[in-house]
Amino acid sequence: MRYQTDAPLLMLIGMLVLDERVVARLDADDREVVLATLRDTFGRLDEVNRADNREAMAALREQGIELVEPERPRSERRWQDVARETLATLEREGRFDGALLARVRELIREYRGQHGD
Repeated sequence: MRYQTDAPLLMLIGMLVLDERVVARLDADDREVVLATLRDTFGRLDEVNRADNREAMAALREQGIELVEPERPRSERRWQDVARETLATLEREGRFDGALLARVRELIREYRGQHGD
């Protein structure tokens, strides 16, 4: 392989779910410690993932693999269409809950609206 297309194709989502009833049973101080620890841990995990991605791209370049940026916006729209179709297929196949994906998308829109990302 000599080339890699530099285009995100599909988002991957991971989460940790805590039962509200369990969290509510914690003392207020303990609950704040748990939630603060989770915020810190997931913030650091995001940083580690971004660093790993940068290092992986650097390793590919060191091996002589050239990043090729697709023509935009036409090809980018096509890849976005492919991603949407893939997610729709996965939802139809019951691989994940469509309502959950809609909520995640809503939260992403809210976050980007607040942080300009």
